[in-house]
Amino acid sequence: KAGNSSKEVTTTYEVVEGDTTKPVITGSRAPLPNSFGWNNTDVTVSFSCADTGSVQSGIDINTVAGETVTTEGKDQSVTNTGVCTDVAGNTADPVTVSNINIDKTPPVVTITLPKNGKYGLNESVTATWSATDALSEVEDSKAPKTIKIDTTSKGKKKITLPPGLVKDKAGNSSEEVTATYEVVEVDTTKPVITGSRDPLPNSFGWNNNDVTVSFSCEDVGLVQSGIVTNTVAG
Repeated sequence: KAGNSSKEVTTTYEVVEGDTTKPVITGSRAPLPNSFGWNNTDVTVSFSCADTGSVQSGIDINTVAGETVTTEGKDQSVTNTGVCTDVAGNTADPVTVSNINIDKTPPVVTITLPKNGKYGLNESVTATWSATDALSEVEDSKAPKTIKIDTTSKGKKKITLPPGLVKDKAGNSSEEVTATYEVVEVDTTKPVITGSRDPLPNSFGWNNNDVTVSFSCEDVGLVQSGIVTNTVAG
């Protein structure tokens, strides 16, 4: 309004390609699984985030995090928490690390004794053993599955199988396992039943009245296990 005229004024700006590509989250795990796909320890899952694409505006926010899996189980998984966003406002998609299989429990070895674990002196007898694993399953073992039992002397004896006899597919080794048995002298002689009569016959072999016949049963032989059932009657 006073009649002064404005002077020329300039400013600068820049035209660039826009960042339209989302950042990428990458997951990793440690330790890696064995050849069977199993771990026998905790598995730590980690995540990282990087800007990608031909135009990168840089990472603005990165709060992605993982966790350590401590529980036993098959086909477990971890999905990252937090977010990753670049300066242009693009947010990365979440990522899941799957197929986490953890088995920390050793396989179980069981000894099977025939005849309830009691054998005769110098008797030829063989025990067997087997192994099971509830989670990762037992890896094939080359160890013999039979055990020759020593019955050359009387008394209570023990079978011991060493640790590490078998492994499961997670790499856990079996622990030492024992079983007890007893070697005894065996009663192989039948009891004997003895009969008697009353009154006895006369010199001609005759009676002229009733004759009562009775029976008794007795255990005999060098080794006597005792009478369990006696129902003999006359």
